[in-house]
Amino acid sequence: MKNLVILGPQGSGKGTQAELLAKKLNFVIVEAGGSLREVAKTDTDLGRRVKAKIDKGFMAEPEEVAEVMRAKLVLLPPEQGVILESYPRSLKQYEVMKKFWPELGRGDFKVLYVDVPEEESIKRLSSRRVCEKCGRPYIGGTAEKCSVCGGRLVQRHDDYPEAVRTRLAWSNSELMPLVEELEREGKVTRVDGRPSIEEVYQDIIKKLGL
Repeated sequence: MKNLVILGPQGSGKGTQAELLAKKLNFVIVEAGGSLREVAKTDTDLGRRVKAKIDKGFMAEPEEVAEVMRAKLVLLPPEQGVILESYPRSLKQYEVMKKFWPELGRGDFKVLYVDVPEEESIKRLSSRRVCEKCGRPYIGGTAEKCSVCGGRLVQRHDDYPEAVRTRLAWSNSELMPLVEELEREGKVTRVDGRPSIEEVYQDIIKKLGL
């Protein structure tokens, strides 16, 4: 396995598991949201288009997300293992992805779905704080400063309970049809994201045969 897609609802801990797996397997993480934010800072046609949507709270078009992700992936040698975090996130994104993926010469990919109930997602995200400097997330705890860069930890507006419910509603309407399609294609391995980070990680290792 050299290509892994990690999906899950907000608050499922998929980002943390992506970091653990990348370290174990020496894989590179290509994260959709972060990649889009990077592009939005550039003075390019794509950067300006993506920034305009982000600033208005809109989702980038599937073709725009694909352009960003493809640009990241073509810079990596085909033999370099990658973890795609939260991409694709909808059936439309998947349809576009299938058009450019064969051009990369990377072979097939597996999908890991980290599942948690809605109330658990709300509980986790409502307690999440994010470093205002480097963006590192912290769930729970009483820390006020980032352990990596020393930045102040703040709560994002989209982590308030009502905002979380809105995002989860989108997840159910967009993400789940994608997961169901990927399951029909035999690509998906599901894990329960409710136990501790270490327990979830060990479950992933076992189910993926790593």
